[in-house]
Amino acid sequence: ESSDSNESFSLPPPQPKPKRVLKSTEMSIGGSGENVLSVHPVPDDNSCLFHAIAYGIFKQDSVRDLREMVSWGGAIEIGIISDALAVAIYVVDIDAVKIEKFNEDKFDNYILILFNGIHYDSLTMNEFKTVFNKNQPESDDVLTAALQLASNLKQTGYSFNTHKAQIKCNTCQMTFVGEREVARHAESTGHVDFGQNR
Repeated sequence: ESSDSNESFSLPPPQPKPKRVLKSTEMSIGGSGENVLSVHPVPDDNSCLFHAIAYGIFKQDSVRDLREMVSWGGAIEIGIISDALAVAIYVVDIDAVKIEKFNEDKFDNYILILFNGIHYDSLTMNEFKTVFNKNQPESDDVLTAALQLASNLKQTGYSFNTHKAQIKCNTCQMTFVGEREVARHAESTGHVDFGQNR
C-alpha cells in the first residue's frame, strides 16, 4: 500500500481572540486589552499593608519580618519599608484618585499597592507581574491604568473617606467619625481593631 503524497493539509484560519470582559477590579493597560492591571486582595487582619507589600515583592503573604521592622502601617512606615527593601512603593489612593510615591527618587523599581481609606491590596499585571521599572516604556501606561482603576473603584463605592466616615471599634463597639477620633480612642484604650460602620 502506498500513501498519497500529493495530499495537502491546510490549517484553519486563525480565529480572533475573544475580547476579555474585565471585572470592576481590573483595568486594561494601554487600551490594547493584552495586559491587564488587577487587584490582588489580601487578608483584612490589621496587617493588610504588610500583606500587600509582601505580595508585591515576594509573591507571598508572610508579613512577620515586615511587621518586625515597623509597628503601625502609615506613611512613615511605608517609607521605612521601602528603604529596607530597596524598592519604591507607589500607593494608589482610591478616594483621592492619586498616586503617592515613596522613594521614587531613590529606586527605579516600584510596586503598586491600592488604598481604599482603611484597607490595602496589591496591584498586579496579568495576575503575575508586581514589580515595575519607572524607566520602562510600559510604566506610564501602568500608572494611567492604576488611576483609571482607582476612579472606577471609587465610583462603585470601594473607597472609604477616613475623615468623614463612621468607624466602629470592633473591640468595644463604639462608633467614631474620622480617623482623629479613632486615633484618640486607640491611644486611650489600646484598642487596634477597627472597621467600617455599616
